Amino acid sequence: ISKVLGRAGNQGSLNFLVDQLSLIKGVDHEYESALAIGRLTIQNNLDDERRQEFISSIFEETDLGMSVVYLYGYYRSRKDIGEAAFNQLSEHWTDEHDELEQYMGRILMTGKPDFVVSKYPEEIAANSNIQTAVELGRSLMRIEWTDEATSTLLGLLSHSKKAVVVDAINNIEGNADTFKENSHVIAKLYEIAYSAELEAVVRLEAASALASLSIGSPTISLREDLEPLSSSNPYFYSLWLSYLTKIEPNGVFLNCNDQYTDSPFDDDQKLVFAVRALSGWWNNAEDTVKEQKLPSVRNCLNRFMAEGTTAVFFSLGGFLSDSLLVTENDYPLIEQTLKRFTVEENVEIYQSLANTLKNRFEEEAKPLIDSLYALGNADLNRTLVNQEWDVPPVEEQRTVFRVPEWDRLARLGEKPVWTLVTDQGTIKMELYTLVAPATVSGIDSLTRAGDYDGVAFHRVVQNFVIQGGDIQYGLGFGGPDYTIPTEGSELQYERGMVGIASSGTDTEGSQYFIMHQWAPHLNGIYTIMGKVLEGIEVVDEITVGDKVLRATIE
Repeated sequence: ISKVLGRAGNQGSLNFLVDQLSLIKGVDHEYESALAIGRLTIQNNLDDERRQEFISSIFEETDLGMSVVYLYGYYRSRKDIGEAAFNQLSEHWTDEHDELEQYMGRILMTGKPDFVVSKYPEEIAANSNIQTAVELGRSLMRIEWTDEATSTLLGLLSHSKKAVVVDAINNIEGNADTFKENSHVIAKLYEIAYSAELEAVVRLEAASALASLSIGSPTISLREDLEPLSSSNPYFYSLWLSYLTKIEPNGVFLNCNDQYTDSPFDDDQKLVFAVRALSGWWNNAEDTVKEQKLPSVRNCLNRFMAEGTTAVFFSLGGFLSDSLLVTENDYPLIEQTLKRFTVEENVEIYQSLANTLKNRFEEEAKPLIDSLYALGNADLNRTLVNQEWDVPPVEEQRTVFRVPEWDRLARLGEKPVWTLVTDQGTIKMELYTLVAPATVSGIDSLTRAGDYDGVAFHRVVQNFVIQGGDIQYGLGFGGPDYTIPTEGSELQYERGMVGIASSGTDTEGSQYFIMHQWAPHLNGIYTIMGKVLEGIEVVDEITVGDKVLRATIE
């Protein structure tokens, strides 16, 4: 009943469950009932009397971990729960349970920010639990700034975990107006940017933040010091380009001439980041600058079209829809580009460009579209129908899934160990063969083939997940040449759980993610395929661009 009410209940359901707290606490189903209350408080509100009784009750003879579950809704929603409830909650403040400290800090920041900041002077902030530190840094950006808040932020910028420092820098960059006159924060960013002992990602992020603060020419002096860092990793190159666009806002930094020795054309991932950066610069450039630089940018676009790989084309959308860059006379260029690729191997390119053709060159492109439709590729034809091309409707076909290697799974056993040796250390995970056999079989096959070796973590959301496994492009939008089904289960997405990424039911492939913390909203939606056995601290250290050096399974 609690599960159903938590998923589909309403205000009455919330009132009912809270009124039953004396019967819920301490029994076998308390977790499900507490989670139901947590979920329902996201969309519904308790009256003042019930709320105060609720807060008092969840700290009376209750395991601190269960208190986290009860507070889940207030944590996720950042609701203003009223002065009385904020005061009441602050009376139960504790630093004896990391997750509860994290939850209470975020909730109280909404109504009692000075109270929370007082708990984290610089030295304590610098040594705080990583999840609490990340939460603290983000919450600071929502309050009125004080000297005490500056002290807390300086502590986070001195944290021993680079993930905390990077997240704090990103928070500063996203709120640049707040820090333009803050000499303490600016000095700390300079210290980080010039610190040779720090990792490249941290230094480049600091330089980018300084440039965003628009504090003048001093940031240009960093250029010579930081440029060598950009060559070691495509993701570092992306940060470098971000820095350049800020210190040279009216310059085209990507020279597409053949003789340009530092061109990223020899590295597909770097080229994708360069295209994205150039596109971002173009979209923000003034009209007079666009007019002046139009020949150079068109030269780049022509080269992208003539030489770019599939990955590059996924970054060209903004260019291709721009009538200044792609004129009414440029249809032959697009048609010629398509001929470089086969539909069977690069259907995504055809799907992408078909939309551009529909919006810009519908009449000219109709014969080409008809010829493509006649090839009978179900994925492309479905796209053409959805884009409202004048083609016959497509009969839906069942997805053909990869068949697991059952004999191999039997030899692996119920819980094989998947090991990822990364830039930051080793992560060992047990995989759940009986829970997700199709998923585990796919992971096993790709691991034995060496497909995960050298592939970066392309997505990191602190206090949520790290994600990697794009064996096709390494950038987050690729995968294997097969599909596996979603394998739902009753397992919970707790800290350290390993899931498989998806773009919808039954669309899974090679990309995986590892949880930083408990996230019950993912339960039953994404396949859970295992759990971290060793190296959860390594998971915390991963930032975008860190690589899997070697993957093994046994």
